[in-house]
Amino acid sequence: MSAGPTVAQIRTGLNAAGEPTLLTPLHVQALKAWVLDEYEGLSGIVEKAAADFGSGAGRTARQVAALGYAEAGGQLPAQFKAVLSEGVAWLGQRAWFRAFQPKTLEADGVAALGIALGMQKIRGGARRRLAPKSCGSERQVPRHFSYRAVAFYRDCACLGSPATAG
Repeated sequence: MSAGPTVAQIRTGLNAAGEPTLLTPLHVQALKAWVLDEYEGLSGIVEKAAADFGSGAGRTARQVAALGYAEAGGQLPAQFKAVLSEGVAWLGQRAWFRAFQPKTLEADGVAALGIALGMQKIRGGARRRLAPKSCGSERQVPRHFSYRAVAFYRDCACLGSPATAG
């Protein structure tokens, strides 16, 4: 047995480190709520993420991820389920790992997890359109992709998430 931290100490550390500041992204706050199973402030996070996503020009994968964490925890109100589905569909229309484009979801594991968890709860619609017929066999990965990009692409294809070659 190691003399490492106890579960209680880890939980206390997560709580302290996870206290939101003005700079804490919404999806990170939603992750904290989901991991610690503490959903008191999640309704405000969900409302802000849905409103920001609905504004159009400021859409990000982070907003969809925040909704995904709420859905994974069974805390996403019915009026926001359509926003989550729309967000997943919107992400499915994007091209990933494009040269000279800033990395967003490709470089944000917290967002990727939130989206994947939310997608597990989506029924029909957006999920069906994104899911491959088999785990990545219909998709071709361009040769110029790095090993990490190929692994991300493969994992997304297996989850039925929005990675596309392009």
